[in-house]
Amino acid sequence: MADDGATAENSARLPRVLIAHADAGLLAQAADALASKYRATTAFSPSDVLAEAAMDRPDMILCGDRLIAADSRPLWQVFRDDPALADIPLVLLLDRAGGAPPAATFDDVLYYPFSAPELTARIASALQSARQRQEAAALKAESEAMLQRIGTVLTHLPFGLTMVNTDGQIVYANPARERLLGFDGQPKIGEKLAPRLPAQRGDGSILMPDEYPIRRALRGEFVTDLEIKYDSGDGNIRWLRASGIPVNKPDGTVQYAIGVAVDITGEMRARLELLKLTESLEERVRTEIEERLKTEETLRQVQKMQAIGQLTGGVAHDFNNLLQVMTGNLEAIERQVRDRRPFDRVRMERQIDAALRGAARAAQMTQQLLAFSRRQPLVPAALDANELVHRMTELFRRTLGESIAIETVLEPSLKSAYADPNQLEAALLNLAVNARDAMPSGGKLTIETATVGFEETMAAPWEEFAPGDYVMIAVSDTGSGIPPEILPHIFEPFFTTKEVGRGTGLGLSQAYGFAKQSGGHIKIYSEVGVGTTVKLYLPAGSGAGPADRSDAAPAAPGAASGETVLVVEDHADVRAFSVETLREFGYAVLEAGSGVEALQRLEEDPSVRLMFTDVGLPGGMTGRELADVARVRWPKLKVLFTTGYARNAIVHHGRLDPGVELIAKPFTANALAARIRSMLDAD
Repeated sequence: MADDGATAENSARLPRVLIAHADAGLLAQAADALASKYRATTAFSPSDVLAEAAMDRPDMILCGDRLIAADSRPLWQVFRDDPALADIPLVLLLDRAGGAPPAATFDDVLYYPFSAPELTARIASALQSARQRQEAAALKAESEAMLQRIGTVLTHLPFGLTMVNTDGQIVYANPARERLLGFDGQPKIGEKLAPRLPAQRGDGSILMPDEYPIRRALRGEFVTDLEIKYDSGDGNIRWLRASGIPVNKPDGTVQYAIGVAVDITGEMRARLELLKLTESLEERVRTEIEERLKTEETLRQVQKMQAIGQLTGGVAHDFNNLLQVMTGNLEAIERQVRDRRPFDRVRMERQIDAALRGAARAAQMTQQLLAFSRRQPLVPAALDANELVHRMTELFRRTLGESIAIETVLEPSLKSAYADPNQLEAALLNLAVNARDAMPSGGKLTIETATVGFEETMAAPWEEFAPGDYVMIAVSDTGSGIPPEILPHIFEPFFTTKEVGRGTGLGLSQAYGFAKQSGGHIKIYSEVGVGTTVKLYLPAGSGAGPADRSDAAPAAPGAASGETVLVVEDHADVRAFSVETLREFGYAVLEAGSGVEALQRLEEDPSVRLMFTDVGLPGGMTGRELADVARVRWPKLKVLFTTGYARNAIVHHGRLDPGVELIAKPFTANALAARIRSMLDAD
């Protein structure tokens, strides 16, 4: 039973051939010949043939030429006229002696008598031809459907599409192209491209015909996204983004060119609105920035006035105290001299010492103010910071007391620092004293040195801080620390957290000004209850060496040998003091109050060996200019400058000019005499 079922299933898969003929013998012969490869069904009458074909559609029909249907038409004609059967392959069985209908009606004609192989081969050939026709018809139908879909898409595209041949004739153009260009009606296939379109580039220049993207594509160029301004004359100015694409033959030559145009009028309007908005925003930003700058400038002025008020208040307070000490003691001495009382030598010496201490304290305060404002004349030199720290350690121990332990952590391979050694010592002493005051119950002071290198990216965030190598000297304490709200003000002059009467608030400001004027920096780190670290950064020098302090003086002046000295000073009292001092020490002294007068004195007495001049002089000639003129006339003339602060005439970038001799105001009589003596003896 299973074998019978498989046989029936396989038989059902064979092609079905319907044989229609009036000759029963021929039907039997044909059915037997096809039985091994086909399912053969025979029908004697036309009605049976039509019923069989309607019930089970055959894959092929073998039809005799003499069968006539009920409507008197030949049976084969009935098949061809029936839409349901018209595509079935039809082979006409024909007697060799009979005539033949039109060949186009049949797929093949088989004459009988015929052999079984011949019949089988003809049936196979007809089925194959039928399959090929069906595949071709299906492919054609699919192609037509695809073309229809493509046509629908092209027709409804939102952008214009044009295809032209090498003669410039329009092969295809979609409706959107006509709408974009403002043309009426359907695309005009076969017409040539317009010789001229009213188009402009974005900059307003005329777009010439040869520059149209589709014409450039005919020359083999690919043109993409050319923005043009188009005026069709209908009152609507359009912006188009046009492209040109060449379509090449197999040999590489251009066969067609495709032009694409997209309406970007809305986009251009949006761009224009955005540009206007941007310009408006920029104007608003500029206005806001200007207003902010004005506000910041006003705030800076307020802060400046506050700082000036704080500075002048601190200066007035401390200087009034010092002036009280000096004037009070000097008046007491003056009363003793005026009333011709018997001198109380001990009391007078005490009063003189107090007045001198007040003057020295005032001079120190002035130097600290100048250091903060970076107006002190520095004489930097390459120095060994480790040696300087080691030398000052004993001074720190005596100054800080036994309750504070001192530890040094010195880098063995430390580079030399380039700075003014005296000012560095003063800065470190100020930092040590501040650390002591932060540790009233004792603690630990650590001084550390290290060579630090800053690259460009690391140094950029630091104000006035250039990349390079620096010598770092850190002073750390274990004291009470500084609250965060106070840290921003810690370097301001006269700002102090100490109680009244302890400190002037100039120690850290002096260290700050010294570091900045030296080309370095200072940073402070502090935590309440833990301690404070102040790091002083100084530029690294080329090598350690002794400092040459231009205002350093020997312990005592040498004796004068009658040399002539010219004193040039516009302040009468200062000039009188200098003249009297030098005469007391045995010098012949000339004096002048201006540069012009000084040159006259030199003309009158060429024997002047040394000119002692203030840097700031009236009459349009500075002390430096006076010295330059005088040295041209008298090359051997020595010049000693004096000033109350660093002037650009002799100090540049915070450093004393090379070869300049300077003694800073205020100076003592011994210091002045000693400096002049050392300069004269330098020969």
